[in-house]
Amino acid sequence: MAFIALLLSVLVVAADQICKLLAVEYVKPVGTIPLIGGLLDLRYVENRGAAFSILQGQRWLFISITLIVSVLIVYALFRYQNHEFFSYAASI
Repeated sequence: MAFIALLLSVLVVAADQICKLLAVEYVKPVGTIPLIGGLLDLRYVENRGAAFSILQGQRWLFISITLIVSVLIVYALFRYQNHEFFSYAASI
């Protein structure tokens, strides 16, 4: 079960990175792509901080925190192998 959760996590991260790559490739050059006229647009914006650009420019802090949390999550997944899938989220 831990392997499935880990695989699912890797797939979600990969999908996120592919979406970002596609946004940089296709949306960034034009700035905005209208999907539903006057109602919904895809707009390219960069946020170099956390939510609402908090701690802008602190990339190494975010990388460090992400690595630490990722290691703890992987440790917890393998440590608590007898739990059900949904109890992994509750135990972390």
